[in-house]
Amino acid sequence: MVWKPSRCDRPQAAAWPQEAAVGGRLIAARLGSGRSQEWIYLFTTLDLPAEEIVALYGRRWNIETDLRALKRTVHLHQLKARSVDGMEKELLTAVCAYNRKRLVMAVWK
Repeated sequence: MVWKPSRCDRPQAAAWPQEAAVGGRLIAARLGSGRSQEWIYLFTTLDLPAEEIVALYGRRWNIETDLRALKRTVHLHQLKARSVDGMEKELLTAVCAYNRKRLVMAVWK
């Protein structure tokens, strides 16, 4: 299938050519079991089998929720570092603090 941006999809500031389009395929998959089954629709340009695309999306979803939990737990919404080295140290320290907190939570269960 070919996706072409509608008038609403085109940003006002960007000068997209009128013939702008992205070719790919639409994958429809049923996830869940029993009454909690839901359809998921994924558009992709990858040439992998549909099952692999769905599995990759599932892994990506786990990463997104982990990052959200990390930001919320150690207040990482905004970095205070002013250099690349400082940012790396701040991120590593935050990840270590998060992992330590999760470990304590698991031990005290």
